Amino acid sequence: IAKIMPKNPSDIERIMNAGGLFREDYPDSFKSNEWLEENGQCLDGIYPGTSTIDAEKGAFATRDIPKKGLISPAPLLLIHDKEYLDMFPTTFKGERHMFASRLNQDRDGNTESPITQQLLINYCFSHPQSSLLFYPYGMTMNLINHKPTGQGANAKLVWTKASYHDNDLLEDDASYLKEEVDAVVALGMDVVATRDIGADEEIFLDYGPEWQQAFEVHAKGWDYDRVWATQAVELNRSQKELGPFLTAPERKEIVSRGEEDPVPENIMTGCFMSFEGEKDNEQLQPTGDVDGLPLFRFNEKETTHAGRHLRKCEVHDREKTEDDDDSRHHYMVYIYEDYLTREGFVENFPHDFITFVDRPYTSVSHSTDSFRHPIMIPSDIFPESWRDL
Repeated sequence: IAKIMPKNPSDIERIMNAGGLFREDYPDSFKSNEWLEENGQCLDGIYPGTSTIDAEKGAFATRDIPKKGLISPAPLLLIHDKEYLDMFPTTFKGERHMFASRLNQDRDGNTESPITQQLLINYCFSHPQSSLLFYPYGMTMNLINHKPTGQGANAKLVWTKASYHDNDLLEDDASYLKEEVDAVVALGMDVVATRDIGADEEIFLDYGPEWQQAFEVHAKGWDYDRVWATQAVELNRSQKELGPFLTAPERKEIVSRGEEDPVPENIMTGCFMSFEGEKDNEQLQPTGDVDGLPLFRFNEKETTHAGRHLRKCEVHDREKTEDDDDSRHHYMVYIYEDYLTREGFVENFPHDFITFVDRPYTSVSHSTDSFRHPIMIPSDIFPESWRDL
């Protein structure tokens, strides 16, 4: 509180009359309606929906958009080299995955080669002759699907004229951007309409001939009969039908009868649990112990479904409940040790705070067979000075 108070109490009235301390400290952050009319960009030009093509989601026009009109702004983050998204083989050791780095060598002196690239590359902009990548973070921008020009595309990329964009960077060479420019770069593009677009019409962008050719090759070689392992999201959807979570002893009993474990090996159990106390920097204290390990009671006040509270766990026992409502079940769970949490047991654990999670690097998105390719910035607007390949 002391940090937000003026140093001189006599300034309080003046600052309040001027609009508050933020306006006092950052006067340039407040713009007039006239400035916004001239320099601002609307962020609500598109909304998410179910795509009209063979894709789960798509972007749709919020309102009628005239030809050359703005569909969505796309400020850019700079990824200095495509190689930053390379993925390498992993070796499972205990509860940790050890990554093979392209900078390290194995025992025979051979350097590991990347096996694929991160899924993020599918949402980045680039060019075949450049090592640079740009990630667009406009609202719903990443849901715009592909159709070739002349075959359904109704949008295109252009460099923005917005005030945040530094046009001089288009003249600098790739090495300058790599060495001197931060990831939060003063560059941006706009998605604009190539024809009149009606409200609620799906937006399609031509990802470029290189992308189209790569996808056709990928689709031709794809095994459409392949059976993928069950994913955690599917198991979570069916959990209501399965009833209460099985305990580890119950699962072992099923396997001992020669039956398959109901939870596939590529899926593990996760528990949302906070070990923070009610006061700042205070840790939750155990109420007892089980087999020499600390026993905690579920931290109802501090625990949320936020990712930071998700721990790898195992259902140890199911506590009795007065009715058959699965959401009322409570459990005794074992929490595995990680870099934030020491191992231990937690009792009175509610059903709704347990979930299934894909084991690291086993989901479909981590498959080396999945399609990977950036969206291509058209050659006629991509700077010659950035073409370093």
